[in-house]
Amino acid sequence: LHEVSLFDHFTGALCSCCQRIPSIGKFTLKIISENIACGPNELTIRKSSRDDRPGFTNNGLRDPDGFSHIGDDGVLRSFNGDGEVISYERLDKEQLTNLASWYPEPEHRDHLHDVWKDANSSTVSMEQIWNPPKELLPVVLKQPQLHRRAGVTNKREAPNVLKRSDGENINCLIISCYSDGECITYGCRNCRHYDEFISGYCLP
Repeated sequence: LHEVSLFDHFTGALCSCCQRIPSIGKFTLKIISENIACGPNELTIRKSSRDDRPGFTNNGLRDPDGFSHIGDDGVLRSFNGDGEVISYERLDKEQLTNLASWYPEPEHRDHLHDVWKDANSSTVSMEQIWNPPKELLPVVLKQPQLHRRAGVTNKREAPNVLKRSDGENINCLIISCYSDGECITYGCRNCRHYDEFISGYCLP
């Protein structure tokens, strides 16, 4: 496997092909204008706008059995259902501060501020990004029985849907989750885990 990490210098944001791509001959690289597409022998990068939610990687890489996680090193990683990193974004100080302040459980916000106050994702090696050590893994990967149990015990009725003027389901922020598929069931976007908290929260 080749590890491909590409940076969009126009936006200062990581482009959407930060992922593991199988090697099939040589890739042809060409720049276009919007989003990204990867063909079998061609890697096409298109300039994309960054989502305005702090820390969100607009890359479309999703596995219903997977989830995203923000580690203590300040890196936002997306995992597939097998626990493999499939995309990432290095978060800066401002993003981490905003995410800690936004965390749905106010009593844990100070903890996140403390965990991330010295994080510098710019110094994290590519090896650590794609193969984070156990201490940086989310609890759901260190205790896989939690994920398996979620499929049985986490069945519940969808909450009453409250829509903002832009159509987003604001109740997503109160739904705890283990995987993206659970959030999708409720009309939410994906499941994000933080630090070593047992479960994550859905994003609207």
